[in-house]
Amino acid sequence: MREGIRKIIPVAGLFILIALFSLTTDGKFFTWRNLQNIVMMASITMVASVGTVFVMAHNNLDFSLGGASALASVFAYLCSGSVLWLFFVLVIVFGIVCGMFTALVHVYGRIPAFMGGLCLMFAGRGIAQTVSAKQSMMVVQAVALNNFWVFLVVVIVVFSVGC
Repeated sequence: MREGIRKIIPVAGLFILIALFSLTTDGKFFTWRNLQNIVMMASITMVASVGTVFVMAHNNLDFSLGGASALASVFAYLCSGSVLWLFFVLVIVFGIVCGMFTALVHVYGRIPAFMGGLCLMFAGRGIAQTVSAKQSMMVVQAVALNNFWVFLVVVIVVFSVGC
């Protein structure tokens, strides 16, 4: 009985929040524009959470996500002059290399995964700040992809591959 209740509580909480937001915004919560904003804003966190679930499923912690994201962002900016499809491949490979670094430190160095993750977190942020000179960078090619359907397809593909 208790196990069933524990499984229902998060879903019930989600429906309560949806009802609360719907009532307090006079129905504006369910507008197409708001639903697009929710998907676009949540997509980055949703994609990142897929990798985090794998690490946590192996009873480890990984703090490297922020540093790896910062490094990948700077790398994306540096590669932004290349062809668009190559740009995506390079950035994805770079993200995989960051994850492999943490995994190799853990497996071959016999260092706890969270320590390798902390190293990448601090080093990644430091390198990203140094390379970017603490300035915001925008990848001009990727601005054209700031589209709801692109974000939705990316989330669906990542969840399909990850699950």
